[in-house]
Amino acid sequence: MAVSSSFVVQDGVHLHVRRCGERGVPLVMLHQAPTSARVLESRLERFGADFQCIAPDIPGLGRSDALDTDPVTIEKLAALFNGMLEKLAGGPALLYGSHTGALVVTEMAIQRPDLAAAVVTNGYPIYTAEESAQRLATYFPALEPNWDGSHLVWLWYRYREQFVYWPWNTKDPGTRAHCALPSPEYLHKGVAEIAARHDSYARVYAAAFGYDAPAALTRISVPMHLVVEHEDSLSLKIGHVAEANASLALHPCTEADVEAVEHEILIEAAAGISARGPISISTAAETRYFSGEGWRIIARRLRGTGGRRPVVVLPPFPAGSVAIEPELPRALDRDVILLDLDKLPGNGDAQAALEALGEVLAGVLDVYGVASADLVVHDEARALALPLARASSRIARVLVVEAASAPPSMAFDPRLCASGGHLLRLWDRLRFKGLGASERPRHESLERLGRLAWSAIGAAEQIPAWDRLIGNFAAAADGELLGERIMLLKAGVHAREALAGSSVRDLGFEPGPPNRPLAAALRMLSQEQGS
Repeated sequence: MAVSSSFVVQDGVHLHVRRCGERGVPLVMLHQAPTSARVLESRLERFGADFQCIAPDIPGLGRSDALDTDPVTIEKLAALFNGMLEKLAGGPALLYGSHTGALVVTEMAIQRPDLAAAVVTNGYPIYTAEESAQRLATYFPALEPNWDGSHLVWLWYRYREQFVYWPWNTKDPGTRAHCALPSPEYLHKGVAEIAARHDSYARVYAAAFGYDAPAALTRISVPMHLVVEHEDSLSLKIGHVAEANASLALHPCTEADVEAVEHEILIEAAAGISARGPISISTAAETRYFSGEGWRIIARRLRGTGGRRPVVVLPPFPAGSVAIEPELPRALDRDVILLDLDKLPGNGDAQAALEALGEVLAGVLDVYGVASADLVVHDEARALALPLARASSRIARVLVVEAASAPPSMAFDPRLCASGGHLLRLWDRLRFKGLGASERPRHESLERLGRLAWSAIGAAEQIPAWDRLIGNFAAAADGELLGERIMLLKAGVHAREALAGSSVRDLGFEPGPPNRPLAAALRMLSQEQGS
């Protein structure tokens, strides 16, 4: 069955949710740290035949907002998800969790047994007090960028190592993991998710290590099924602990048959529970998906004050909005809509792809009720944004920020390397693009380059498609047609040459705050014509 994605808002937190299935008992599924509900997609497809599966990303991981609280605790996460469950399902549901998610669903059932018909866990973590203290002190060292990009390769090895030793930073015969080493494709996706949430993932881990998991097993009152995979290092301690509560049932299995075992348990647990009609998820979230003809865009509106014309921002690709959001001023004098290109069209007709993107943009403006907006674009995105502005009278002005292009010699090879070497290729592309051409060299701070790189890993495989797409449009011709609607800010040599002789206004190199060109762009839009 097909898995769909959307966003819901619970207690002010935007939660990214995957869904599968339109009939049967609701099934809330929570994933392990430090990744996202992506790792549950094969289960969603399987379980969705019999259940209405809802799999949110845990706050601070995947695409869900981080909790605005410190510390993050399993109890706080459980309360948040119980609120979501009550709002969406309105009654008892099955709860499934893996590793960190196993702790959260257990606590959900402890807090609200009226909402939990049964709990099924895979990999229930149990640590001694000494083990918890050791992990809290050493398990998640700070991720700091280095000029040579070695921090990216370190992250690759760190993530891979947890499949070799558990915990990854303790090497002895007793910590040798039982599982097989994942493929480079699996590792790349996990590394991308950790990198994108490098500033929040450790808080979720800390919540798991700080939770009294053995005591929770003595307090739960609803039926609980603990699936124990032979290959899972977390299975070693669960046997004697499960004896503490007669409502607990152990289900040993292997990695090969674990999903079938879980599915059977869930079907038996659902017996006697009334099925619900299709669960409806509200579309009132400020973050939404938009799709069309090969494109998938995530739009996120940040509310501002002052009543000025909204600004649509097309961030640098492949980094996306997460990399540039810190550049926004703390107080916005207008609404800002950030667009992330989550999926690009393939090798089809470029002009048709651009027209489809224009329709998606029009849909974004319609949903957010925007009659007229300014458009801020970064880097090569001007090749898409200028034709878009020409095609839409609702785009009042376009401001091109940091208009640099990747040097021709920096064509990106997206092939994955088992040792993580492809991440160094990505780092080199981003760094030398930021430094500019030799005729007009620029400086890119390590702090900003690091932000771009952390969030670019997930879209790295789409860089060749991006390069092909933007290569089909001539910025100079579009600039001449748009005339006074186009402005340049901190433009690099590539853009200046492309737009030479047109009627585009060159606003020069606005210094602005260090590493915050987007803030400078918004300020200049406010100064222009007082809008």
